[in-house]
Amino acid sequence: MLPRTLGTLGLAVLMASALLAIPATTRADDFQRGDFSGDGAIDVGDVIAILSYLSSGDGGECDDAGDLDDSGTINIGDAVYLLHVVFHPDGPLILAPTSCGADPTPDALDCATYTPCP
Repeated sequence: MLPRTLGTLGLAVLMASALLAIPATTRADDFQRGDFSGDGAIDVGDVIAILSYLSSGDGGECDDAGDLDDSGTINIGDAVYLLHVVFHPDGPLILAPTSCGADPTPDALDCATYTPCP
């Protein structure tokens, strides 16, 4: 509830400042960690996509998805970890988000688009 002293002009300024705080461009905050290929499944194709990224530097649309240990970088350890996850599903867990969700850790990696998440 707004204080009575705010008035109509104050309310208009408050609403305008809230609208100005909305970024002009948006990025896909929701993704699934491990799905580096962006096909909606976690499989060997994602391991290959990470290895391809490491050798060529050409990334996918969502770099966060390839950072399996959430270290803020994609490296060979992420590919090895994901390979273990794919072939030993009862073994190590993938860090959050394991379904569509945001990265809980701020880092330099981003997720420009991730189409499997609505």
